[in-house]
Amino acid sequence: MNRPSPGHDAASDLLVSLAVRAEKGEARESVRTVTARSTDLEAYRNDPDPDFRSGFHAFLEVAARAGAVSLVWRKHLAQHELQTVKVVDITRLREHLGLSPIDATASRAFDRVVRAVSRDGPAHPSALEMAVQLREGWREHRSPQGLAPTDDQAIDVVFRTIAALLAGAHAGLDMRTFSASLHGNSKVIEQRRKLIERIWGSHFDIVEFKLDSYLGLEKTPQPFFIGGRVELAEQGQTLSLSQGYRAFPPSAVPDLGFVTPPIALVIVENWTSAVQAAETAPEKVGILYSGGFPSPRWIAALRELLRHLPADAGLFHWGDLDHGGFRIFQHIARALGESGLRLKPFRMSPGQYGSLQRHARKPSPSETRSLQKIMIETPATADVIDEVLTSNQFGLEQELLPRDLPWRLV
Repeated sequence: MNRPSPGHDAASDLLVSLAVRAEKGEARESVRTVTARSTDLEAYRNDPDPDFRSGFHAFLEVAARAGAVSLVWRKHLAQHELQTVKVVDITRLREHLGLSPIDATASRAFDRVVRAVSRDGPAHPSALEMAVQLREGWREHRSPQGLAPTDDQAIDVVFRTIAALLAGAHAGLDMRTFSASLHGNSKVIEQRRKLIERIWGSHFDIVEFKLDSYLGLEKTPQPFFIGGRVELAEQGQTLSLSQGYRAFPPSAVPDLGFVTPPIALVIVENWTSAVQAAETAPEKVGILYSGGFPSPRWIAALRELLRHLPADAGLFHWGDLDHGGFRIFQHIARALGESGLRLKPFRMSPGQYGSLQRHARKPSPSETRSLQKIMIETPATADVIDEVLTSNQFGLEQELLPRDLPWRLV
């Protein structure tokens, strides 16, 4: 195998950089003459090796003979030294480097996205809109959300995954099973997870979008945690929690029931708060830990458990006073609403935090828009979200609240 001469790689990098800057000028229809900056030639000027300089010169001289660039040499120096490089003809420079015009590159990447989202069925409109957004960025020499137009493998994985998510193909699956069934590789979605989350979150204007937090695509199956002051029955046997808690596989929940009907169940977002709630809950109050954003499997298990709940029992959700906390409330409320059940917020008012409100912050414009949308779509959140927005008390975590806070289940 022939190895490139010293200096060739540095010269090639310089010409590619000049080509990109020249193409940006074309896209803006501005002056297309591009000249190397002093910083572009640092590697060349800082390397005194004669072989490096000779190779650097030779590579650029070939490009100059092709009519792509012109070379300006320093005068009155005993040593042959380059002063700068100017792009003469961007088309010839592209041809010389084997580069395609940026529009062609963007169009090729766009076509690849369309093929990826259409591979397993008709393309979802949202997937096509995402593709158009990316193409506009690629045409401006950007890599929107970190996805380069030349990264074929990433485009295929990211957009085939997005298409499957939009189609609901992930329902009931953990992340690795979903990844293996879709791509034949159990870890490839994890490897491309940040790209998927950034593209999805940007399109749907979701702050800090996470696959597990918003779509319930968990890395591993989530156990079903039950705690508090309730007694469970499993196939005729009584399971006393004694103000503690137990975890069950979701598949075991249909076999569970209550010995004495609870007066309320409280779903808690975070682990620390769930454990403390289980230890301090009043008589006949049960605690369920959602594990953040609950998976479809967890929601299905919850519905099974609630079949044994008295009609007059209260159903509450306790989460953080941030976008994720209210989004989780909305997700659970929608799922229970399909069964005719009503979810209420618990300890999700800024007033509950007293002097701890000093830890709050003002929501950003995008967070405000998202909260307003949740208020409209999920009226049960309207009062507490209105209080959050009116007082600018946003971002308070439930773990801040004292352990001995009174229980007011209304």
